[in-house]
Amino acid sequence: MEWEKQVNGQENRVFEILNSGIGCGDAGSGELQVESIDWEGVFQEANGSAGGLGILWKPDSVKVNLSKKGENWMICNVYSIRENLEFPLINVYGPSKTADKTKVWNILTNKIKDLISDRVVVAGDFNALLDLDEKKGGLRMTNKVMDDFRDFVEQNQLVDVKTKNGQYTWTNRTIKFANISERLDKQFIGEYWMGSSFQAEACILPVSLSDHFPMELKLSEGLPKGKCSYKFLSMSWRDGEFLSNLEWWWKESNKFRGTPSFCFVKGMKFMKEKIKRWNRDCFKNIFEEKSQIEEALLQINLDTILRGITNDTFMREQVLKEELAEVLLREEIF
Repeated sequence: MEWEKQVNGQENRVFEILNSGIGCGDAGSGELQVESIDWEGVFQEANGSAGGLGILWKPDSVKVNLSKKGENWMICNVYSIRENLEFPLINVYGPSKTADKTKVWNILTNKIKDLISDRVVVAGDFNALLDLDEKKGGLRMTNKVMDDFRDFVEQNQLVDVKTKNGQYTWTNRTIKFANISERLDKQFIGEYWMGSSFQAEACILPVSLSDHFPMELKLSEGLPKGKCSYKFLSMSWRDGEFLSNLEWWWKESNKFRGTPSFCFVKGMKFMKEKIKRWNRDCFKNIFEEKSQIEEALLQINLDTILRGITNDTFMREQVLKEELAEVLLREEIF
């Protein structure tokens, strides 16, 4: 099978298979042999040659139990032996018709509410977009489809893990003006992951034998989050435009979509980067500037020792001393 070449040799331990065309009868007992590597799997039967869901895993690293499944989704409980971590994984293959999409979102909403754990991961080919930026070429997707999908994401407090190396996961691979690229495949995590010490990272793998690119989601545990003091650079007030810039940046930070807590976190990170860049451009690097002035004063002293003082060197020295005093004041405020 085509996907065998993609999963063999990968470090990943759990794989979702979408639009596989696999029937339940083809899967047998769910135990697969992939180039001498033992895999186990569960599958949802395809409707003809289209559709079909599956999950593969390495049993020596991960334990997976199928909990529930429907025509367009399956829920598995995943337990990582190495990390001693358990979470529910929902594999989704979104239907193409708008009415069917809405039905699936409603079903999944009820299923997510029934989950005991809040560590949910929802991933797959949703056949839906969150906004117009996720499509290039072709006809525009209707607002209703996007609104319904956004409502599903927000209602279930899911966080969209953006891929770090691009966004288009599907293309019709047609040349000239008929070419279409879309971000149909997505990976969502529950808000629990955002509030924990785990870091979520997603990327699109540049290896594909179909019109979809495979995706990778990494959930790694970082350093425990402890309390840290809030720091404010008092020297920012020395610029009269700081408050107006701050107000403008806050308005710009409202561009993020998702749950209120997710938007707030992303907005704060956006503001932090804006203020850091503004401080750097407005006040420059204090320590670098101080070092340059001190180096220039040292050079004047060396020239004076060698050649004696002149009017030019004296005036230059006075200017540098005034600049140094200003930098030292900013350093103290900083």
